[in-house]
Amino acid sequence: MIKTYAKLIILFFLILSSCLSKDDSLRNEREDYTGDNLRINGFYYYYDYAYDPGRIMNIIFLYRNGIYFLINGDGKERTSPDEVKTLLTEEHIQTCKTWKLNWGIFLIKGNNILIEKWSSTGIGWKTTITESGTILNDTSFIITKRGNSEIGMKDTYYEYFFYQYNPKPDSTNVFIK
Repeated sequence: MIKTYAKLIILFFLILSSCLSKDDSLRNEREDYTGDNLRINGFYYYYDYAYDPGRIMNIIFLYRNGIYFLINGDGKERTSPDEVKTLLTEEHIQTCKTWKLNWGIFLIKGNNILIEKWSSTGIGWKTTITESGTILNDTSFIITKRGNSEIGMKDTYYEYFFYQYNPKPDSTNVFIK
């Protein structure tokens, strides 16, 4: 009787472990960014008009090695890039570096930008999200499409603005080779 229960428990865990999915891989290869379409000696920010007009939620860094790095907001209201700089404490940066969801790659082809990053599925594993848009000038771009292979690409609108900032956090991470 005990052996039967033990076998059932082992079988249950084997079935459960086979159902768990691994995180998606990025579909595009990381490429060094050698252009001058966008400045990268600082960060980019956007105002969250959809949920809280005039509030800057997150900032992103773009690196010459093609890496994208997101610094999450902490729930405090910030309405200017100078206020957003308060997110850039060593402790907060190090915390953001440990989250796979904060990393991705970006590719620039002509006046188009493509960002590929991870997004949470809500069930423990991460899927990839692709964002694409148009570069307006060397200090701003618009993301107009967002989606993945499951939901398709949907229209969206995020306008990013550049803010010169030094020193940038480095792009060292364990998620992207």
